[in-house]
Amino acid sequence: MQKGGLFMKYLSKILSFVIVLVMVFSLSIPVFAADSSVYPTMIDSVETQNEQIDYASIVERLDIDELDNFIQAEKSSHPEITEKVLEEKLKAKILQDGLDKKIIFIDNDGNITFNKGVTDGSVFYSYGDLPIIKSKLGNNEKRVFNKSLIKGLGVLSSGQTAMSYYQTYYNSTSKYEDDNADAFRHALWMLLSARKSGASYAREFGVAHENDAPSSSLARSMDLFNNNVGIAKSTKIPGNAPAGDAEDLALEIINDAVKNGELRRFKGSDIGTKSVLVKTNAVGSRKK
Repeated sequence: MQKGGLFMKYLSKILSFVIVLVMVFSLSIPVFAADSSVYPTMIDSVETQNEQIDYASIVERLDIDELDNFIQAEKSSHPEITEKVLEEKLKAKILQDGLDKKIIFIDNDGNITFNKGVTDGSVFYSYGDLPIIKSKLGNNEKRVFNKSLIKGLGVLSSGQTAMSYYQTYYNSTSKYEDDNADAFRHALWMLLSARKSGASYAREFGVAHENDAPSSSLARSMDLFNNNVGIAKSTKIPGNAPAGDAEDLALEIINDAVKNGELRRFKGSDIGTKSVLVKTNAVGSRKK
């Protein structure tokens, strides 16, 4: 064999060996999501397929109003948009917001890593005790939320609305728990939720909330009773009513229901603490 041919043979073997080495090293080097090394002790790795993403765990750290505004803007810009398409757009927005706020990281294989120690200001938003407990959704609430992100956001935004009004309408007669104010809060939450997300979904979320909440059986019975009254009252507001008018009507309807004894409680300055549910009344009301 000529020297040139022998040289080319050896060169070919060397190049093949180098290629194999490169491939081995490329496979053995771990792939980290961008910035994940910044929080090496704060990351809880979670491998999940796209259809199994726990969106609720991202949403509980985001601004509900911002997400709700996104939905309304999409509906306004695209009147013919289907719920399925809107749901997919909302999912994409939530993932992007999660990445931007370093709530999650996504590696090259599409696996999601949740950052359990976010320190850039993206802390858990607090919506009060409706429907989030200790500023976080419970496991049962997350399960229901992830069934439909659009409906789930409807329930969360309704919870925010109820929380923003109950102290305006009622004084505390028992630390705002198990009294007229509590009854008002739950019924208003469910009325608004039923209008935004449908009666069935609202009821399922309400039950999930109670399953996650550490409360007595009497408190649970009270909340579920008042939830159902609120859902039933949602039919009294025309479906085409403007949002502002619908909210005003909801407040009036639920306030009247409290005063008329249509809801239930077991605590109050007028009754102390009862062992059974009793009718609500006007005690503690700030509105006529």
